Amino acid sequence: FLKQSDIVISNAFFDLASKRQLREFFAKLDHKPHFLATINYIGMHFDSSSNEDELWIRKYEDHMQRDKSTGKSSGPHCIEYMKTILDEFGYDCKCHSSHWELDPSDTICAGIFDFMYDAFMDMGEDMDAFQKWRRNKANAKMHVLHEDIAC
Repeated sequence: FLKQSDIVISNAFFDLASKRQLREFFAKLDHKPHFLATINYIGMHFDSSSNEDELWIRKYEDHMQRDKSTGKSSGPHCIEYMKTILDEFGYDCKCHSSHWELDPSDTICAGIFDFMYDAFMDMGEDMDAFQKWRRNKANAKMHVLHEDIAC
């Protein structure tokens, strides 16, 4: 189906792929269709920062980039990898920030914390420490940094 496509669009997908998977995917696009990928995670922070923020965010990103049978997900390096690979295939790409500023009461904010909880359970982290950190963020805005890429 890719050989017949004029445009490829994805949302919150390519940051789950490994660098090898990205290269293999773009190699299949030999007729160079237009390309748009949005909501590619590049980081996060909070309005009220604490020393623990960096620790928990790094652990979250470690889980995101954990080794799978297909390789490590690109996670926050996705845009960097895609720009390099797409440049090699002759694409002229433009990138644009699409950051989210989430109020603590926002359901997306709660969903991200829930996803983090599940990730840390998988990793065998100290869940009491995570819950304490999460409670300390109860009144802080969450900033989730994304980048969009279009070619």
